[in-house]
Amino acid sequence: MLLTPSQGRVYALSRSPSKKNPFQGHLEPSNRVELSVFQGKTFTYINHGQAIETFSSLRTNYSHFEFTMHVFNLIIRSTMIQQPSPELYELLLSTLRKLKESPNLTELRQTVERDILTCEGLGGNECESYSDQLKRYTN
Repeated sequence: MLLTPSQGRVYALSRSPSKKNPFQGHLEPSNRVELSVFQGKTFTYINHGQAIETFSSLRTNYSHFEFTMHVFNLIIRSTMIQQPSPELYELLLSTLRKLKESPNLTELRQTVERDILTCEGLGGNECESYSDQLKRYTN
């Protein structure tokens, strides 16, 4: 799965003509990458990819990895395929950058959950907790 600012959530396959993987180390969860893709008859394929920004704390800190997978899951559940959302893309990118500073994950989690709901137009019920709203919209 890829998240782009212009096309939203996109699924693409990486295919390599040789056993040596040209994307080794570039196509990792949460890496910000620049890709060359083409649309085949059935699938979108990745021709070439280059990492622009990596988030190494996700490989060294399990709490950061778990938090990031939670955010990815929320994005998957709250968006449709190819639903453009530059605000959601920027929210994800800024969240990953904040993780480099090792902030309070509980506080960051609440902020990100609230912001995802707001980006998707699902927030706004002041009486209901954001956690309850997320459960209602993502289940």
